[in-house]
Amino acid sequence: MIKTKDMILASLFAAITFIMGFVKIPLPFSPVPITGQTFAVMLAGGLLNPTSAFLSLFIFDLLGAIGIPVFSGLTGGLNVLVGPTGGYILSWPFAAFLISLTLKNKKANF
Repeated sequence: MIKTKDMILASLFAAITFIMGFVKIPLPFSPVPITGQTFAVMLAGGLLNPTSAFLSLFIFDLLGAIGIPVFSGLTGGLNVLVGPTGGYILSWPFAAFLISLTLKNKKANF
């Protein structure tokens, strides 16, 4: 069972990921820009437990998939997920989960 605190944190990090989408650096040689959302993925993985980290970015992906403009450049919909950035966006929940899991199982060696 997911605690209320974890649900609130997951929703908060979904919102943080949206806000970080405003930080966008277009690359002249690629259709995929550098965005602050990548940092938000790592931040969610570093600060949340594995379940909440996955859930926060799954919520974000789900909101974008149904058409809410949460992706970089205020875009949304399935057309973004099948475009050049789709693979990155769909992998974010798994990346946050693995980052969180790795940090949770890491023992301090200093």
